[in-house]
Amino acid sequence: MDSLANQSISQKFYEVICIDDGSLDNSFAILNAYNDIKNLITFTQLNSGPARARNKGAGKARGNILLFTDSDCILDYYWIHEMTKPFEESNVVGVQGRYKTKQKQIISQFEQIEIENSYRKMEIIGNIDSIGTYSAAYNKKIFSKFNGYNEKYKKASGEDFELSYRISNSGYRLVFNKNAVCYHKHPEKLIEYLKIKLKRGIWRALIYKN
Repeated sequence: MDSLANQSISQKFYEVICIDDGSLDNSFAILNAYNDIKNLITFTQLNSGPARARNKGAGKARGNILLFTDSDCILDYYWIHEMTKPFEESNVVGVQGRYKTKQKQIISQFEQIEIENSYRKMEIIGNIDSIGTYSAAYNKKIFSKFNGYNEKYKKASGEDFELSYRISNSGYRLVFNKNAVCYHKHPEKLIEYLKIKLKRGIWRALIYKN
């Protein structure tokens, strides 16, 4: 929240919409008490998964560009500027930002190296077909045209990539911007890393199958 409050552009040019997906702690109370963002909208829902939560947030958004991030991300000072910059090209409808980490653990660094390899491929290709919600942007009209994230996904399980595949396969241009940075914590232990890779592998296989 602090990183969203402290961006290179004035707060009068953006709004922040936070969705509490049926948490059982005091998350929603913390959101409502936060007062460093002028245009802050908060709401809660019965636990229904991130796809429905993000779609509800998108439905409340007043702007023409939708930006998505996750609650465990810290955004760079220029994040909003860099995420919206590619839309200056008329044919761009979606943008993927970049993960970084400040962790020094070997497993965390290994995860980051894997991610950086993917980013290098994205830069070479130019047009991409996958956008993760840790740092995602969409033209709102296109997002609505494709009915947003598939709400059949009740957990964080690839619903973000499923949407970007549908949009890309329809001929729309999605791009990667390495300068749109958010910081994220990766697994620090081998068993945590392996569990995440197994989960991602299962869900990606199901997406590719469909």
